Amino acid sequence: MRTWIHKRSPSPKNRSRRLTGSTQTNLNSPPETLSLIHQQPSKGMAEVQRIIQSGYPTSEGSLPPAHGVTQNGQTNIKGAFSPTLMGHEIVHLAQQRLGKGRESTASRTTLEAEAHTLGPQIARGERVRVQQAAPANMPLHGVDPDKTYTSTQGLVQNGPDPYVQDALEYHQKWGYNPIQVGSIEAIAKDLAQGDTPLKRIRIVSHASASGLFMEFAQGGGNLVLEGELTALDEDEAVAAAVEPHLQYVNANALAGFRKVFVRDRSELSARLGIKNEGIDSAELKSFFKWLATRKRVQDIPGISTPDRQLLLPAVEQHLSAARSAARALQVPVPTGGGADATAGGEAATQPAFARADLTELESLFGQIGFRWDPLVGNSDNLAKVLKRARATHAAFSERSLEDNQSKVQDRFDTNSVIEIRGCSLGQNENYLKAVQSFFGSSAIAPAVNAPDWYQYFGRVGYSEVEDSEARIKKLWEEKRIRDALVKWSPIFFPGLQLPPKPDWTHLQAYLHAGHALPFNARGRMALVLLKGRSEGQIIDWFSKQQQRIDTVGGIQQQFPGGSIVSEFKTGSIVQWLQKEYGNARSEKVFSFEPGWAGHFKSIPGI
Repeated sequence: MRTWIHKRSPSPKNRSRRLTGSTQTNLNSPPETLSLIHQQPSKGMAEVQRIIQSGYPTSEGSLPPAHGVTQNGQTNIKGAFSPTLMGHEIVHLAQQRLGKGRESTASRTTLEAEAHTLGPQIARGERVRVQQAAPANMPLHGVDPDKTYTSTQGLVQNGPDPYVQDALEYHQKWGYNPIQVGSIEAIAKDLAQGDTPLKRIRIVSHASASGLFMEFAQGGGNLVLEGELTALDEDEAVAAAVEPHLQYVNANALAGFRKVFVRDRSELSARLGIKNEGIDSAELKSFFKWLATRKRVQDIPGISTPDRQLLLPAVEQHLSAARSAARALQVPVPTGGGADATAGGEAATQPAFARADLTELESLFGQIGFRWDPLVGNSDNLAKVLKRARATHAAFSERSLEDNQSKVQDRFDTNSVIEIRGCSLGQNENYLKAVQSFFGSSAIAPAVNAPDWYQYFGRVGYSEVEDSEARIKKLWEEKRIRDALVKWSPIFFPGLQLPPKPDWTHLQAYLHAGHALPFNARGRMALVLLKGRSEGQIIDWFSKQQQRIDTVGGIQQQFPGGSIVSEFKTGSIVQWLQKEYGNARSEKVFSFEPGWAGHFKSIPGI
């Protein structure tokens, strides 16, 4: 069974009126009105169209972020008027209608993805097909975040960071009221100031599949480590801060010691597989490096006693784990022929290393002298490690971070969502689970999502052309324009039915209907605009972006100079996902494209 939602596409004249809605507070959509689409779909959708055209009843007040929740066939929408949000919740109503009486229903992530895609189409007056079924009692939320945080931590060493600047400007321009933060600690501190339930927050930062490029604790390293997010106490957090850097310090000293060891202890080194050029076993290599790291922290000149006392327990944790891994390593027992097996048919194994050999290796680190370089600058990462460990220790020592984290966890539940806008982080499911662990608990935790492509914020250009038959015919001669019409007309103007071989008249109809045509202009996105119609086309373009501000009046206010076209070059900031980093011709998707939601990987709430 499928549910069809259809609303007649408004004419360009009526479109402005439809998108112009109230921008006051305490906006409520009566549940009984929207629930009409369950029993009387035609009447219900007519009422939805009336609401979208006229806005909601309002009262005076400030502009809170818009949000909605649909549950048990009823919708409540509050905040700034948004046709997109209205459409989103209508999809959820249809999903719950489909789910009535069904044993098998879709996951919350799948339901939200469908509403994210179809909601804007409903807001534009398009016919859509709702296919996912939802349990009636599952609360499904709209897309506006309660809180938006943009990172102050950039990757550019000298001068302002373009990504950080553009991300901040985007969220400021489109009404998200972003809060600038430099650390996860700062986010926890801000969220701990309130006690109302959180439906959705957004964190915008440089990122990669390795993690968020911001500080965990204020003043620490510019990368939030997975182990820091999952740490249960200060010792675990400091140990996580030490792990990625400290065991790789002073490689030249380690190589020198290994050569001396191979020369003077040839029999032991042969049994352990230690050679001049390296160590055969990954487990033994890790054990060897942590032994040297402990010796380094104990003996290095220039490190203070408090710093030594801070680092040594963390190093001992890692050394203990490496020692256990080396002792537990098993290898098959050589038999000289036939299958290696016990009487029970299982392959026979033995420890890879004798415990006495490992003990002897460890004792040698206390006997053989090392020539450690003094702590100078950041030549071997020890300075970075100390900075991160000190910051983490400070955050935990006063219990402020733990206390704030506990308060924050009480504000999230299984239906809450944490959105991350940062490159490629969605490729790392374990890291998303670590974020979930920090903001939630093992019993109750929010869903987390992040893109698996590169995230961009930036501007589009435009080409304003004469609205004449000759100029449109000339434009049609360009293959990139023909390709653009085929791609974008089903998304922006589904009422235009393209034949197998469209011609210039279809381009003319598309542009005259009030839609801008995005096209590839030497590797970057630009819009075809018609003189005399360009301002309406720009408003139409921005109304489709699934931004918080998507009404005509709201969009016009974002271009205060009076001429939207003249301000378009500097003020046309939008977001997109891009498959390849820095490649202008790389495949892109925008928020209004059907493929957008598919590039946000999510783990469900607990």
